[in-house]
Amino acid sequence: ETVDFTNTYTATGELTLSATKTVNGDAPKEDETFTFMLTNGENTPNVTQTKSNAEGGTITFDAIQYSLADAGKTYTYKVEETGTEPSGYKFAEEKYTVTVTITDNGKGTLTVKKTISDGTNLVNEITFDNTYTATGSIAFSGTKTLEGRAIKAEDNFTFQLVEIKAGAQVGTPMTTPLQTVEGSNGIFQFDPISYTLADVGEHTYTVKEVIPADADKLGGVTYNPTGTEYTVTVNVRDNGDGTFTVHSYSSERKDPNNKESEIVPVEYERVVSVGEECRGLYSYQKWSYLEGCYNSHYAFSATVVTEKTEPEREDKIHYSIS
Repeated sequence: ETVDFTNTYTATGELTLSATKTVNGDAPKEDETFTFMLTNGENTPNVTQTKSNAEGGTITFDAIQYSLADAGKTYTYKVEETGTEPSGYKFAEEKYTVTVTITDNGKGTLTVKKTISDGTNLVNEITFDNTYTATGSIAFSGTKTLEGRAIKAEDNFTFQLVEIKAGAQVGTPMTTPLQTVEGSNGIFQFDPISYTLADVGEHTYTVKEVIPADADKLGGVTYNPTGTEYTVTVNVRDNGDGTFTVHSYSSERKDPNNKESEIVPVEYERVVSVGEECRGLYSYQKWSYLEGCYNSHYAFSATVVTEKTEPEREDKIHYSIS
């Protein structure tokens, strides 16, 4: 009598594809999420997956399972970025083709070998690098008045815009003249200053009248020998949509040599208490001495140390809050 024994042989394997997402060469920020699609090519079992990048820019697709029936086959897959470009962003143009060959190693597992092409060259990894750009600008203008008579059309005055930057040594600022313009009819206008991503942060400028040589002075007009000077602080904030919020606030120093004459034009008012944790805007009526203030687009947080009814001479700026 003959006894037959029938064994069953199976083999399985899988492929897990992953990719990396960057923005301007760096890992995406927490709110920078993009969408990617994995689809099958011709003569390949249907696969459609859509994934978003995780924190740090990693993208991981679900594993694709293979059985013994797939041994000896070659499959192709497409991986690309999809969706609508957010404002300020430009999607990566790469569309990757992944070619997979499947072989049975005779030990119950399938060997899954892949090659990746970016459409031109073979590569080791799937990477997508988006570009993000943002722009903004600010333009300074002002008016000129005379005490004793009205400005005439032929009255010309010269004004200079200067940027102040930190120097190589602490406490030694670098001044860079940006523009010099003439004003007529009591009005002057500087050309807009444009900003890019590299300019995000705080910038300081001064605007002052240029005192002419004696021969060029207007008859009967007495010029302030030191010149009125405005310090303008500009905060450039990236909105994340290809635009900047560019906010400025200024202080006038009628006599540059007298710090007591500093006036800070500010907005809104709310009475505050000593020790109160505060957030908000400047006040034009109440003044408070704040420790560790920082202004960024009208917002700061600080603790009130002492209250003042008028600004006093201190080494620190006097703010109030609302």
